[in-house]
Amino acid sequence: GSSSCALGVEAEQAAAQSDIGTTTADVRLDVTRAFWSLVTAGDTQRVVRESLARFEAHQAVVGSQVAGGLLPPNEMMTASAHTARQRMLVAQAQGAYDVAQADLARLIGAAPGERFDPVVPADGPAAPA
Repeated sequence: GSSSCALGVEAEQAAAQSDIGTTTADVRLDVTRAFWSLVTAGDTQRVVRESLARFEAHQAVVGSQVAGGLLPPNEMMTASAHTARQRMLVAQAQGAYDVAQADLARLIGAAPGERFDPVVPADGPAAPA
């Protein structure tokens, strides 16, 4: 009787320890995923903003060439449409970055609205332990 009860308790304790280990691994994976999502979103945001600056500069050049009679007026509309599309991509990238910030904050228990500036190790991501 009592030895089978002790074995049952030991089995429950082992199962509980296994559940804790699994939960810890799940949380570690979720935080790692959220961190790299934030890094990726930040890089995407930087790239689309740089691209927008190039589109705006191109639009200014096209405007000057249209004003000087070197290009037909429809070229200005095309340049404006490309710039507007790039502005939309900047807004989407900002939204993805904000979501990634909030996701990481939630997972690590940070205050809502707290911002993070992730620092990526020079040698890239660490190997799993």
